[in-house]
Amino acid sequence: MAEQNTPYIVLLGGVGSGKSTIIEKVTGEVCRAANVSLSDTRTSEPLWTLQGEFIISDTPGSNALRDKFEHNVWIATAFNFRPVSKIFIVVKADVGRIDGVIAGICDYSDRFVDLPNVPLGVLITHMDKIP
Repeated sequence: MAEQNTPYIVLLGGVGSGKSTIIEKVTGEVCRAANVSLSDTRTSEPLWTLQGEFIISDTPGSNALRDKFEHNVWIATAFNFRPVSKIFIVVKADVGRIDGVIAGICDYSDRFVDLPNVPLGVLITHMDKIP
């Protein structure tokens, strides 16, 4: 694999938004996701996808109730691992109304509005939980 040319993706979102579940699905890693309200992911870790198409980094939730400084250090570590090809904002859909989903997206995207050419995307998870 030509590592220097391989796309690198960072997942960014709140605690419980589904970042680790996405990582499990695309990398084959197990036991990353947890069904808890507190952040289970404590570090960032770049991982190759199953087919080696890209490298993807899981990050701790940026809205953690505890260890906020450490979580933000690990998020910064993910952004500094190598040049980022795409940042996916991961938002949980079961927050009630569509307004909550849009607010979750804006909460993260607004942080990048002053930066030129930021490659942002959005992944909405937990769609199966919407009544």
